[in-house]
Amino acid sequence: MTQQDTQKKKHILLLVGLLFSVGVAIILNRVPFIRNKSDIHLRWYATAQLFAEDRNLYDERNGLEVAQIVYGGDPIHKSTNYYYPAHLLIFTGPLALLSYPTAHLVWTTAVQLFYLYALWQLIQNMQWPVTINQITLFLVAAVLFLPSLQHTIWGQFNTIGVLSFALSYLALRQEKYGWAGIWATGLTFKPQATFLLLAFLLLWSLWQRRWRFILGFALTGIGLWAVAEIFQPGWVFKFIDSLSGYIPLSSVLDQIWNPYQLVAGGLLVVTALIFVKNRNMAANSLAFAGCLSLSVAAWMLVMPLVGMMHTVILPPVLILILAGLQRSRPNWYRPALLGLTLVYIGGWAVFLWGLFDQTFYDQHILWSEFAYKAILPIFIIALSAPFCMRGRFRSAKL
Repeated sequence: MTQQDTQKKKHILLLVGLLFSVGVAIILNRVPFIRNKSDIHLRWYATAQLFAEDRNLYDERNGLEVAQIVYGGDPIHKSTNYYYPAHLLIFTGPLALLSYPTAHLVWTTAVQLFYLYALWQLIQNMQWPVTINQITLFLVAAVLFLPSLQHTIWGQFNTIGVLSFALSYLALRQEKYGWAGIWATGLTFKPQATFLLLAFLLLWSLWQRRWRFILGFALTGIGLWAVAEIFQPGWVFKFIDSLSGYIPLSSVLDQIWNPYQLVAGGLLVVTALIFVKNRNMAANSLAFAGCLSLSVAAWMLVMPLVGMMHTVILPPVLILILAGLQRSRPNWYRPALLGLTLVYIGGWAVFLWGLFDQTFYDQHILWSEFAYKAILPIFIIALSAPFCMRGRFRSAKL
């Protein structure tokens, strides 16, 4: 196949991805229950009320009124709050100027495109997968990844962080440190899902004295805070206070074995020591990719988070891991790929089992979550840790 043929197929693949995203958004938009129960609904509503009545974004009335719209007078369903930093207004502000059905359509399309664009940029820059057929297969698997489907159906916000992670990492590899810092601020829109990843990037840039990264992050962060402050004065404290009303949660480790938070604490300490060990690594090294992957996976095990939608960041992480293994440890590559494929299939298998076996119905989501929130991050830690620990492997370029 010539280079020109490959480029044509890539363009066709991009067009299909765009049309697929729009088509899925249109279908979901036409289902009133999904449209109204989507996560964007309450944030759109709260923003619209802020603009119309100067009502606080974190006012509990927003959740109560949206719950009334979605569920009617059913007291079983509790109201929810904004639960995001107020600079999410960068996204919800323009949407609030639209009717809700239109806003839902736009947002449901956008979150898919954020995800696909992040994957595409990483694939092109990391040159994994290699062939157009392999790229197509990986993208189809990533789109059909259960957490990705849930994320799209319920209009979540995690793919903002996925896109920010990809663009920041690629900018670091190209030594565009200012841009990398700017893109890294995208990890603050849902900080509870990517805190350790952001912490690693900031600590690494300080150790490396990459002041342009720090400056880009700081100035953009101050700008985001200031814009939000104009519309919602004192929002930082209101945001923190709103989190106290969140439903009680347990982390993955809490549900497995974590007496007195010892396992979680130990994992974070070991992760921090690995960060320190690799503080002088270049951004295009295997060690750096390993630390990024480790920070994402370790945080998923220790941070209490609802559902599994936040694991949409794992397919981009896998691109780094599998590209590194294929080039530097080809004898590990096939077993790793096979193991990851089995985890992927296992999550889907238990989900489908629950759909067709009513005796298992209430458990199928929990078992799928166990596959993608527990087994997959543990697998990623096992694969990425050697990137950071082993001699020549550690210093190799990616």
